[in-house]
Amino acid sequence: MDELIPFIAAPTSLIFLGLTFMGISSVFARLGGWARLVEPYSCPADAFDTIQIHWVSFAYLGRLNYQNILRIGADSTHLYLRIALLFRAGHPPLRIPWTDVTVVPRKRTWFIQMVSIGLGPDVTLRLPAQVWDGLAHRPSALVAASA
Repeated sequence: MDELIPFIAAPTSLIFLGLTFMGISSVFARLGGWARLVEPYSCPADAFDTIQIHWVSFAYLGRLNYQNILRIGADSTHLYLRIALLFRAGHPPLRIPWTDVTVVPRKRTWFIQMVSIGLGPDVTLRLPAQVWDGLAHRPSALVAASA
């Protein structure tokens, strides 16, 4: 019986660790505001197949830092947000119409210019202006507002 303990303990520990990690990721989705965007803006993962996606070195959604796990893209009608696969629990992909996006003029934070983007009624995404400028297909009104 004692020789079975390592064979039972190792998989059980991995399962427990995985479930804990998924739970923490889901809590972060609620704290940052991603969960408030899911119902009106969630989309299938294949919606990202035809657009150019950018990895974001750091971005804040609400008060949470989504450093190196956020992917952002755009087409002529929508802004797309997606989280890296490992952290995706509680973070389904989002497709937000440009009509629900507002932009606050740039603000310098330390050494980086940041753009604050209002998503829906009460969630703010802050990301480097360089990333925002790299998005193709932004409506001209939002380009002017972010300058």
